[in-house]
Amino acid sequence: MNIKTGNPAVNWKYFEEDWHNWATAMKLDTESPQIVLASLKRIIGRETREIAENLPITNREDPKVVLKALRDHFIPKKNVSYERYIFNTTVQGEDTIDNYVNKLRKLAISCEFDDLKKTRCLGIV
Repeated sequence: MNIKTGNPAVNWKYFEEDWHNWATAMKLDTESPQIVLASLKRIIGRETREIAENLPITNREDPKVVLKALRDHFIPKKNVSYERYIFNTTVQGEDTIDNYVNKLRKLAISCEFDDLKKTRCLGIV
C-alpha cells in the first residue's frame, strides 16, 4: 500500500477493496488464517507492516483483526458536523454544474446524509 503519497484514508479504502478482490480471486477464504495473514503481510508492504507492528492489536494471528486495526489507523474518526459545514458552505465558483454536483456528491459521502444525499446535492444546485 502506498502510504507516502495522497490521502491515507483514500489509499486505504482502495487498498482494502483491492485486497478483498485479490483474496477472493486467490480463494483465500478456504485457506488457514496463517496463510491469509502471510498473504496480507506480503501485499501491504514493508512500511505498512511496520505501522501494524506498532499498533495495539489484540490478536496478531487473526487477519481480520489486523485489517481492522489498520483501517482504524488509516481512516480517522470524522467530525460529521464539520463535514456538513464544509458541504453546506461549498460554492460552485468556476465549476461547471456537472463538476459542482459531482463535488457535492463526494462531500456528501462523509456527511452521513444516507438517503438524503441525492436530494441534498440537487437541492443546493
